[in-house]
Amino acid sequence: MGEIQPALALKDVSINFGGLRALEDVCLDVAPGERRGVLGPNGAGKSTLFHVISGVLAPSSGHVELMGTDVTELPIQRRISMGMGRTFQITNLFANLTVEENLVIALQGLTRTKMAMLRPVSSFSLLQDEARDLLEKWHMAEMRDRIVAELSYGQQRKLELLLAVSQKPKLLLLDEPTEGLSPDETKKAVAVIEALPHDISILLIEHDMDVAMQLCATLTVMHLGRVLTTGSKEAVRADPRVQEIYLGDETANV
Repeated sequence: MGEIQPALALKDVSINFGGLRALEDVCLDVAPGERRGVLGPNGAGKSTLFHVISGVLAPSSGHVELMGTDVTELPIQRRISMGMGRTFQITNLFANLTVEENLVIALQGLTRTKMAMLRPVSSFSLLQDEARDLLEKWHMAEMRDRIVAELSYGQQRKLELLLAVSQKPKLLLLDEPTEGLSPDETKKAVAVIEALPHDISILLIEHDMDVAMQLCATLTVMHLGRVLTTGSKEAVRADPRVQEIYLGDETANV
């Protein structure tokens, strides 16, 4: 039997902004179906890491591989077509369109009609049917015709997650999925993420340590652009270096 390729592999990834080294020799493997949390204080390099993985930023050195293929020089669109999905720290939706229209546009990206930009969204009846099935499954059917700008922030975050999952990703990058949510909305968001298919590999940046502990079996802690440690959540919580980073800072963006 051949060796199973990781869903994501970073090999000695570094990135410089002028004289500032934002990431330094970062190595990270995420196995198929794994749920990995990335923690670290502000300035640790977490968001920069996501930008490099998704193709928003090019590394100064090192390599990024998706499903065994080097994608270091490939644009975002190519990475998405290979099975990468992503949510953002700030919602990235069409605020003046309806929930259903947002979802149809996301689904359209998987079809040959993705370049047919002059056709009205309503003309894609099969995509509309698929969108409505997904909204029903995600208990969002009642907001189908609502304008996104009218939704609560928690509802927008849930919709953004649905759009990412609708792309049928093999690897899903979740950037602060509970940022700005109330405790009740956070609980609902966690339940939605927990219910995602377990064949999707998930890499999660999360400021809430309890959320990361609940969702992820393995955690990677970053500090000053480097990987400080990777291990089980129990080992990471007990690591004196991790405790030192957050000691006395209960509001740290972990």
